[in-house]
Amino acid sequence: MPPEKNDTLHLWDMLDAAPAVKDFVSNRSYQVFLATGCCAMQLKGI
Repeated sequence: MPPEKNDTLHLWDMLDAAPAVKDFVSNRSYQVFLATGCCAMQLKGI
């Protein structure tokens, strides 16, 4: 199946965001990460 037109752009966006995500979660415990509400916001699509 050939890639869709925006697939390359989405991959580039993920690659660009990955270091920021790593920095955000690397110094937090799992409990602190859950307490910030980040997971809940993602599940709600916020």
